Amino acid sequence: MANRGWFRVSLEDGTEPELRDWIACPFGLFHGTADGPIPHGSTHHYSLVYLPARRIVATFRTARDCKILASELARLWVRWAKRARRPGRVSRRTRN
Repeated sequence: MANRGWFRVSLEDGTEPELRDWIACPFGLFHGTADGPIPHGSTHHYSLVYLPARRIVATFRTARDCKILASELARLWVRWAKRARRPGRVSRRTRN
């Protein structure tokens, strides 16, 4: 579930402003591009941010597209995390 909150994002000019917009860990969503936030209503650009790295993942024309990508990436991340925890078979060569 997404909530409004504060998060930092790394922009192309090297600054890391703190923005208040939508957060659904581990992602954030703000109205703007890699150049910076845009006042609401001026243009249609929304950026998806991976919060632990403060990096912009993608910029779309709608917030809905950002949410769809975040959902797909979260599903992949959960699948990868489950696979990483599952013990694999140890081959005969590596066993002592």
